[in-house]
Amino acid sequence: MKILLRIAGLCAVMLAVGGQAKPDREFKECPECPQMVGIPAGKFLMGSPAHEAGRFDSEGPQHAVTIRAFALAKYPVTSDEFLAFLRATGYQPEPCNPLLLLGWKSPGRGYAYPPAEVEPPRWPAVCLGWKDAQAYIAWINKRARAARPDLLSRKDGPYRLPSEAEWE
Repeated sequence: MKILLRIAGLCAVMLAVGGQAKPDREFKECPECPQMVGIPAGKFLMGSPAHEAGRFDSEGPQHAVTIRAFALAKYPVTSDEFLAFLRATGYQPEPCNPLLLLGWKSPGRGYAYPPAEVEPPRWPAVCLGWKDAQAYIAWINKRARAARPDLLSRKDGPYRLPSEAEWE
C-alpha cells in the first residue's frame, strides 16, 4: 500500500554536535544535497504515560531513549528537488493512487512530471512511498560521495531516513 511521505527526514549521522541548532551547525555536502542541521546527542522520555486520556496502546510503554548526535534536513525535499532526481535517473515511482493513475511521471530522456499539474515547485514532495524515499536517498548519497570523496568510507550513507526516536 502506498503512503504519502514527505522526505523531510533525510539524515546524516554526525560524529559529535553540542548545543542548539545554529547556523554554524548547518552544512550542505553537494549542490543537490539538502541543507542539514546538526542535532545534539541527548536523552528524552518517549511514549505516553499509561493513564493519559486518549492514549493508544501503541504509544507505550513510556521509556527513556538516548540518541547519538546526527543531522536532519532543515527543509522537506521539494517537488522541484524530487523532479531533478527523476530527470537525472529516470526512476519511476509507483502511482500513489492506481485507480486515478495519480503519481509522478518519469518517461525518461530527462523528462519528469509531478502528480498534479498545479504542484507548486517549492512545496514538499508528496505522493511517495518508502521505496521512493530510499531511491532518492541512494541518489543523494551518490552525489554526496562524488562531491566529497572522504564520505566513501561510509558504506550506507551518509544520508538515510531518521529512526522513530530521532524523528520524535
